Amino acid sequence: MRLTLKSIDAAAERVIRNMGFAPVPLDDGDLCVTVKTPDDVRRILNEIGKSGLAPGGVDVRKPNLEEVFLKLTTGPPSAGAEERDR
Repeated sequence: MRLTLKSIDAAAERVIRNMGFAPVPLDDGDLCVTVKTPDDVRRILNEIGKSGLAPGGVDVRKPNLEEVFLKLTTGPPSAGAEERDR
């Protein structure tokens, strides 16, 4: 899942990083975080709230079919593929 925090203060990146996630700042001032469970989303939002920060909006999305396909097919080559190419 991908959590996007809209128009969030730059300090939120530090808060989320301290939680063990890897937030990615986007050009438009948003912050994108890959999460595994809805509990991760709740934990992030709770920590941001405790820090006194508030996002302009929140978007949570599961990967679509194209994103899943690209992730599965564009990774590093497997050992089997290397041996087959020899």
